[in-house]
Amino acid sequence: DADVGTVLGHDYYANDREGRAKIGTPAIDEHIYASHNGRIIAGLARFASATNDGALLKSAIDATTVVEQRCRIDGVFLHACETRGGAHLADQVAMGLAFNELYDATGDAQWRERARDVARSLARFHDDKAGGFFEHPPQAEFDLDMRKPIKQNAEAARFLLKLGRLDANDAWIEWANGALDVFSNRAAVEDEGRTIGEYLLALEEARAEPLHFAIVSAVNDEATRALYRAALDVYAPHRLIERVPPGAKYPALGKPDLY
Repeated sequence: DADVGTVLGHDYYANDREGRAKIGTPAIDEHIYASHNGRIIAGLARFASATNDGALLKSAIDATTVVEQRCRIDGVFLHACETRGGAHLADQVAMGLAFNELYDATGDAQWRERARDVARSLARFHDDKAGGFFEHPPQAEFDLDMRKPIKQNAEAARFLLKLGRLDANDAWIEWANGALDVFSNRAAVEDEGRTIGEYLLALEEARAEPLHFAIVSAVNDEATRALYRAALDVYAPHRLIERVPPGAKYPALGKPDLY
């Protein structure tokens, strides 16, 4: 909130730095929000993938550690960590998408497993068996209507589509498609006005089969990292990159390979 006392934000920011200093400083929200941090982590991880910048990747991982320590209880990400606010759909899907991006950037299986944990929490606390995801868990302690917001449902679908394709889990892919089906009518889309960008992205990802890279290696040696970097350097929207052990999906040839 940019207002300072009786001075509205519009008037406050019309002043230069010196003028603003005389008026005072707007209130600063110092809460840590899982949803906002998840989006920043995902952005940093994707930028690190594109630029091979280790410092950016470290920032993303460090932020993830803080959010998991301060915002997660019983497998669920809370909204405002310090206030122990309720579990919002936006927080779960933002962190799920962040884990997907961290797995993309590193190939480290721990991030994929944490993404699976988020998918399980969606099933426990937000899933509407009739299709889609509630904004808040049913029978929550606070009195809120059981809305299913289109943006967060689209984000949940994107998260589950990617994870389901990596794991070859058809149930999660169908689950994602079910969330998109809830809004697949003209009235539902028109009610949202211009805020349907995330839904359009989710529909595109559901429609198009992604290019799938598999790096087959038992060790994280220089040759394996070079293959992983080569996959990251290919521009392919919605691509999938995974590390698989020799003999699991592809033959063991005694050296790292990329399929």
